[in-house]
Amino acid sequence: MGKQLGKLFRYDEINTGNLCETLENYLAHDCNAKKTAETMFLHRNTMNYRLKNNYVELSEEQVLEIYKAAY
Repeated sequence: MGKQLGKLFRYDEINTGNLCETLENYLAHDCNAKKTAETMFLHRNTMNYRLKNNYVELSEEQVLEIYKAAY
């Protein structure tokens, strides 16, 4: 799991991205994409795109592990 998160951090660093922020908000909203999109002022499709295309390397179990560790 550390490798996947490391890739996420490096991507954000290099591209001045916000994938880590998106993942943090997603976890804070109990993995609810709709609530996360509303909170981040994103269109629902943008949120779904970020989740599907950028976190594909993280399994549901890994996301739950991150969630449990964070909260």
